[in-house]
Amino acid sequence: MMGPNGEMQGRGQEGMVNSFAQSTQATFQIIESLVGAFGGFAQMLESTYMATHSSFFGTFCHSVSLLDAHYRWNDGRKERG
Repeated sequence: MMGPNGEMQGRGQEGMVNSFAQSTQATFQIIESLVGAFGGFAQMLESTYMATHSSFFGTFCHSVSLLDAHYRWNDGRKERG
């Protein structure tokens, strides 16, 4: 039903508003799920990076420690002999 100024009145306008609200709600739910997916992926990458970083530096520090012990042992043998 049209009003005096040509605008929709009654159920037609409510239906349009409800339809618009439902479509925008669906759109924002899709956007929210995409943001959540990218956030989860970013957290996974960060965790993988931190684990790799910790593992590498743990191995590196252990290697340095072994080399240090080896050189100290060899220096001690040279002084005695």
